[in-house]
Amino acid sequence: MQFEQRAPTSEESFEPRAEVWRPVVIREPDEREERLEPSGDEHYVVVEQMVDGLVTLEISTWPRLDQGGRLHFEGEPRLLAEPVDGLAAAVNEARGQRFQVGANRPLRVGDVFMVTGLEDGATSLGEAETIVDVSAAARSAAKAALYGAVASAVSEEYAHEMAVVGPAEAPEEAGYFDVRQEKPGPEEYGLEVQR
Repeated sequence: MQFEQRAPTSEESFEPRAEVWRPVVIREPDEREERLEPSGDEHYVVVEQMVDGLVTLEISTWPRLDQGGRLHFEGEPRLLAEPVDGLAAAVNEARGQRFQVGANRPLRVGDVFMVTGLEDGATSLGEAETIVDVSAAARSAAKAALYGAVASAVSEEYAHEMAVVGPAEAPEEAGYFDVRQEKPGPEEYGLEVQR
């Protein structure tokens, strides 16, 4: 029996390693996976908000991994606002050039891009040298961090109190049961069933 769902997290596990995050992207037409090899000089750009034809992007340094394998960001991010149409055109062109799956899908809040060559004074993401959509990999990394954070550790005593002990009760006599309706079948009501 497992008494702890996860070990308590130590402060040291949040310390960054030298290793940069290496996301996987999917290429068309054969849905081939490619692991990116960033140097760490890239930017991590997130679509934060889309309102009234404008999109707000949050631009951070490229993340490194911490001791627990979670993404670790250094410094404060900066914001960039630009028209949705211009950003969508730049992103769709970049996806198409790299043969990425979903090249023409609409932008969504939470989309993430690995960007190189974006100057601090840039007014549009389209000014970057390269844009790579890493949204799927970033969502997976965020889910893994969330699930790791919410899985609580429990005491051994609590685990014993909550455990099912002894034999399971025998199920009632098997019969017709409409799973979708979760009620007895027509035979139970004295109705004739045509087969």
